Amino acid sequence: MEVVREVRPEETAEVMEDCLAEFGFDVTGDGSGNGFAAEYPSEQRQAFNDASYICTARYPLLPVFYQPYNEEALNRLYDYFVGESTTCLRERGLLPGEPPTRARFVENYRSTGTLWTPADDLEASTGFEDCLNIPSDLILPADR
Repeated sequence: MEVVREVRPEETAEVMEDCLAEFGFDVTGDGSGNGFAAEYPSEQRQAFNDASYICTARYPLLPVFYQPYNEEALNRLYDYFVGESTTCLRERGLLPGEPPTRARFVENYRSTGTLWTPADDLEASTGFEDCLNIPSDLILPADR
């Protein structure tokens, strides 16, 4: 399968909406730029999964987004989560959990490959996803 072009996370929803429309699926972005939702009959699940696979292969993320976070990026992400992201949740009346120490945040990522977020202790609901959208400039080195 030929790659049409590599994309940034914030382009994902729009690209997937357009690509999946070629296969007859109506997709709606969630407003974050990188998430989307689709409704279809259950008997079309396999067709949707196949179309999603093809679209993801045509429009993969830039390779830098597949690399593990380095120390600089982890520090920037930690600052974002305990600062801007936590503030955003509190402004919505939500009480995020106590953050780990910076060292524990880094250690957890290195051992599990997952990032702590201030929403980890919150019940799943809608309305706070935009508080967790990591700006791509926090992930990538400043020179990219």
